[in-house]
Amino acid sequence: MDINLSTPALLFPAISLLLLAFANHFLTLSTIIRNMQIFGVASLLFCVFSMFALFAGWIVLGQWLFAAALILIMISL
Repeated sequence: MDINLSTPALLFPAISLLLLAFANHFLTLSTIIRNMQIFGVASLLFCVFSMFALFAGWIVLGQWLFAAALILIMISL
């Protein structure tokens, strides 16, 4: 699979909207929402690390970090 620097950037709008939705809904379920936000933020960080790795030329590491970001966003959902 060919992955470039713009591929992980596709998750940025989804993650920000997801975190906004988590913050505005289900306030009574605060522990569940907190865990969902933690996984969402971790996904965002892995996306950033993936973009950095791809920018540095570490293609395999960037692919693995992007895969981890996708898994974290699925857990968050």
